Amino acid sequence: MNSTSNTVHRDGAILIFIHLVGLFYYFFFLIAFLLWHFPTSPDTINRAQAVVLYGSGIILWCLSSLAHRVRCFLRGTNAIPGLNLERAGTLVLIYTTAVPLVVFEDGQHTYLRLVYLSGLTIAVVGVMADIVAQPLYPFGNASAFRSSCLALSLLALLPPIHVLHQSWPNPPTLATELLRLAGWNLLGALGYLARVPERLGLVGGWKPSLYLMHLTLLWNGISYGRHIWDAAGRT
Repeated sequence: MNSTSNTVHRDGAILIFIHLVGLFYYFFFLIAFLLWHFPTSPDTINRAQAVVLYGSGIILWCLSSLAHRVRCFLRGTNAIPGLNLERAGTLVLIYTTAVPLVVFEDGQHTYLRLVYLSGLTIAVVGVMADIVAQPLYPFGNASAFRSSCLALSLLALLPPIHVLHQSWPNPPTLATELLRLAGWNLLGALGYLARVPERLGLVGGWKPSLYLMHLTLLWNGISYGRHIWDAAGRT
């Protein structure tokens, strides 16, 4: 077994563990939420749907990453189709993270919220269609994918920025937490792109920047999920 295969197996084992934790956590998160806040009215149904969508988005992201990493682990090499699947899961994560705040806003600007959600949906589906249509997407368009993620993330931040502008100096917690989540996730992504320990040769064949990025995304998702739970539980 060569060093490349050893590295793929080690990275796969670590990332598989991280995403298994996220998968089981959000599986029980959704069950617990529905048990504690089972919807009984049109308003609570909409809120419950937003929570289920958010939790399902993280579950799909974990599943897509697991599918890719397990495939790499079994083959001992990076699998291109699986990487495209993982990236599609990342787009789903961005989309489902943006939706709850829009749903939980007050009943004003209903038409504007519908237009925003429609536009965000079209944008995400468009990028996902490009990934599915191009089997070699990661090689020729890695920078394009990063640009797409950045553009979609900025689009997802329009609602919290608008809410903060309208409600300052007492903004709702969910809006500030979404901006905080975006900030930490951006730092995690920049840390992975920089890969300082790896470039300096301080960690051998390990990839701490990759592990930390996935762990940051998952941990921030868990933290933000608690605030979504609280917001959905308010009457």
